[in-house]
Amino acid sequence: MQTDIPNLLIAATGEKEPGKGGSGFRKLVLASRMKPDEVGALRANIVGVMCNNPSGGVFTKAEDLVVPFI
Repeated sequence: MQTDIPNLLIAATGEKEPGKGGSGFRKLVLASRMKPDEVGALRANIVGVMCNNPSGGVFTKAEDLVVPFI
């Protein structure tokens, strides 16, 4: 994790069904993991995600991407 860039906690809404939803969250995480000089890179550390649906798609994506789910 880079220390010279901001840490972000993502607040997301998502589908209730596992595997559905969370595509925007996934895109943010992947963009944050790109090289800084790549087009579309997000210069931030995503340190966690919170969501109103604790077992939905955002939770599934967080597990797959190894991002803490709050």
